Amino acid sequence: MFAGSENVDVSAALIPIWAYSRPDTREMQVTIAELERDHSWHGLLFWRHLECCDARKEGAFLAGTFWIAQYWIMRGELHRARAIIDAALAYANDLGLFADEADPRTGRMLGNFPQAFVHAAFIGAAVDLRAAEAHHSLKESKS
Repeated sequence: MFAGSENVDVSAALIPIWAYSRPDTREMQVTIAELERDHSWHGLLFWRHLECCDARKEGAFLAGTFWIAQYWIMRGELHRARAIIDAALAYANDLGLFADEADPRTGRMLGNFPQAFVHAAFIGAAVDLRAAEAHHSLKESKS
């Protein structure tokens, strides 16, 4: 949640995305493992860690979910990233618009709608996944 804190928040996935750290450092691996263990629904949708309240009383934070997908793209785990993206995509409406949050227990969108912050995170994850898949295909065709 902040430097030196024992708590983690899904926003920590932005650290390697913004090039403050490599995604394969021990600190990032431990952070992501804790997020998957304590702040996710089946490792696919991720909650914030909010000081003020129990974030699980709210919905899964879709922007953060897409940030986690980008982390796995950076690690080269494209199948894992795609599973996370697909789980979040299930909460887009018929026009492809997202709310701020999603409730995995009810399937409902929650919070602000439409939420540009989530759309920006989705676009980032989609662009990175497409580029990684193209790079992977190119490497395979050269082999």
